[in-house]
Amino acid sequence: MARKPGSRNKQKNHEDGDVASFKDHDVVQHQCLECSHVLKTHEKALFVEEEAGRIFCSESCIVNYFAPEIEKFEKKYQRLKKTTDLSAGEREKLTGLRWESLSHPDEIWAERASSGDHRYTLVKSHRTESDTVYSVSVCLMLRGEPSFLFIAFLTRDVDLVSAFRVGESLHSLGDLTPKTDSSPSDRLASPWESIDGHRAEVHRLRAPGDIPESQFLKFQKWIEPTLQAPNELWTYKIDGKTKGYHFIKYVLDPEPFWYVVIAKDAVDASQIEIVDAFPTRDAKLKTACERGKQEVIPLPQDVSASAGTDTVDPLVKRHYH
Repeated sequence: MARKPGSRNKQKNHEDGDVASFKDHDVVQHQCLECSHVLKTHEKALFVEEEAGRIFCSESCIVNYFAPEIEKFEKKYQRLKKTTDLSAGEREKLTGLRWESLSHPDEIWAERASSGDHRYTLVKSHRTESDTVYSVSVCLMLRGEPSFLFIAFLTRDVDLVSAFRVGESLHSLGDLTPKTDSSPSDRLASPWESIDGHRAEVHRLRAPGDIPESQFLKFQKWIEPTLQAPNELWTYKIDGKTKGYHFIKYVLDPEPFWYVVIAKDAVDASQIEIVDAFPTRDAKLKTACERGKQEVIPLPQDVSASAGTDTVDPLVKRHYH
């Protein structure tokens, strides 16, 4: 976690597991599986898979419904995690690798649940300077893409990775056979509807010529400067209560790039939890991170509002107030 904007506490940590994105469509008479709310014609139905066809009325209902499974995976992780595994500090330094299993998995495992649908385990290996680290995610799939995340973690422990290799091994995400007989009015919900949906969309939008994810570790030193002195800060509500944050900083080191930190409110009201952090030279990707309300950021004393500098994004100086 990191300090919340305006808070004194600077402690940071990174937790495992969260929600990703869903699908929605207009409905006539559908009932939420969790709270039994009957959706009216103007309301949206949310669902995270098409095998069982579960329908929900809100993100909170989705989380509540799958809470027992989330707890099951969390208990399994905590039970099998060794004391010699990555520390919280090491995981935070490697946070840029945490989500690569979702976008570029080396392994895909599909286990059929008693309900008839599948739970998918995605594994990606990363070679660091001194070790091999694995990013592991357990999720549901919707039309060939991760849709709901039960747990995600980083580990160097091959035994822990093996314990999560359950079910049938698939060659690629292309082995999944999504349904294609939906009506023309059906559409995928915007992945910006949840904090991990934001992260997933960011990784999907990365241009081929952008800074490769294999180099993200070299940019980790910009997390704290971006949190402490962003050029832009965007905030929005994730589920009506939890607040999301996008910190954006323009850097010359020596070539220009933007560094982006995505975070959300933590349980401690004075803290925020870092969800993702990454560099980009793609203006379109940076613009995609400008979501919600832009907060007023005081112009630094050593920066002239009328002259360009090495530390101020010339494209966003107009955002200072």
